[in-house]
Amino acid sequence: MTPRPDEAPKRPGRVRVSLTGSMSHMVDGIAIAFERKGDVLKVAGLPIDVFFFRQPEHIKQIYSHPVNGQTKCPIAIHREKWLSGRGGHIHPGGAEWKTRRVEVQQAFSREHLNVYAARIPELMHTMLEGWAAFAGAGTSLDVRSDIQVMIARFNFGMLFSRTLGDDEALRIAGISHYISEHYADRLPLWIPLPSHLKFRACWAELRGYFLDEIRRRRLQGVHKQDAHKQDVLSVLVALRDTQTGAPWSEREILDELASVYFGSAIMGTGLIWMLHALGTNTEVQEKLIAETYAVAGNRLPALRDLARLRYTMMVVREAVRLYPPSWALPRLSKEPMEVDGYQIPKNALLVPAIYFVHRHPAYWPEPDRFDPERFSVENTKKIVSGSYFPFGRGQRTCLGLTLAPMVFQLALATLFQRYRVQFEPQGSNPKIDFGFELLPSGPIHVRLAPIESDKDFQVAQ
Repeated sequence: MTPRPDEAPKRPGRVRVSLTGSMSHMVDGIAIAFERKGDVLKVAGLPIDVFFFRQPEHIKQIYSHPVNGQTKCPIAIHREKWLSGRGGHIHPGGAEWKTRRVEVQQAFSREHLNVYAARIPELMHTMLEGWAAFAGAGTSLDVRSDIQVMIARFNFGMLFSRTLGDDEALRIAGISHYISEHYADRLPLWIPLPSHLKFRACWAELRGYFLDEIRRRRLQGVHKQDAHKQDVLSVLVALRDTQTGAPWSEREILDELASVYFGSAIMGTGLIWMLHALGTNTEVQEKLIAETYAVAGNRLPALRDLARLRYTMMVVREAVRLYPPSWALPRLSKEPMEVDGYQIPKNALLVPAIYFVHRHPAYWPEPDRFDPERFSVENTKKIVSGSYFPFGRGQRTCLGLTLAPMVFQLALATLFQRYRVQFEPQGSNPKIDFGFELLPSGPIHVRLAPIESDKDFQVAQ
């Protein structure tokens, strides 16, 4: 029986991508194809079927599918799998993943999150002390390195309850950044290129830190640890295999630590983009300053302030709309499915393109404009479901869904209690390097102006 025309399967737009170019070059091609060929694209010339989506309703269908919504492609980015093994971020899914997810999620209870996030104001304060000389001299600084160091300190506190010294923090931040910067490179690591050898050496060094912490904690004994110590490693070393009752192996713990570490390290890039956005929006910045002083005065912001830092949260939500932690979070079709009339075969790669959904002009007027008012109480009600998902959707929603906004709120409040910032050069916009995360391709230079008195604050209001 011949189907009626209105029953015929829809055909996605066709797009070709280069397998030898950079990820950014591929994403540029996807962007052009979305504008010219519609919101569903199929990549031509690949050994597997790959589909890109940017319609909110399609996103909801993919992530809510009981099988396909939680299954990742086993042919993962080579380096991602090499670093994280079968950790929660890269694990392909299924019953084993579900069990591990529930167990690891214990480290992200509200009680644990409060312990982690509470460290941010002091860490920010330490970083800002180092900026005082630049502010006093009126000279600009590239904020990337210092923010990466601050997040490295935060991560080692969250994972291990460990305080890093200055040299150690700088070293760990540097090797972590190199790994992140080359995370999505496509050539296999066994090719002896200088960049590949450095990548492997960086991971070997970082892995050494992790293994030292795992072995030290196990020597202490789980029951002899400080009862008030709440970090990710404390949860992992206490876990037992659900069938044998044996403790998790060193490799299992290491895989989960790597998954959490690299997922959390992205917060540094998020803060860098926020400073860029705010450094070019004086009006938004002044509202942030006014709210911070109204809520916290001259003391450091604290967890108890989060509920009252409402405008700060609007800024955070708008920033991660424009610069989400990952530009896409793919899934694998373990079984055929239909998405709004598009027929998806088994074993196809489905790519909900977060970056492009967040900038879809049909759902976000003037999509490239930084406007926190999109997330006011009134306007939030108008946001189309599926058009905003910076931390993913469905069963595999990022474990940092709650933690990252807390960190961002406290970091921004601490910063804008002390300085105004101006992005330089004014009027410029850094190019985005698309990889595992959205990295700025160049420096993020800001000039700082101290907020010195209550009188200055009154001007800000």
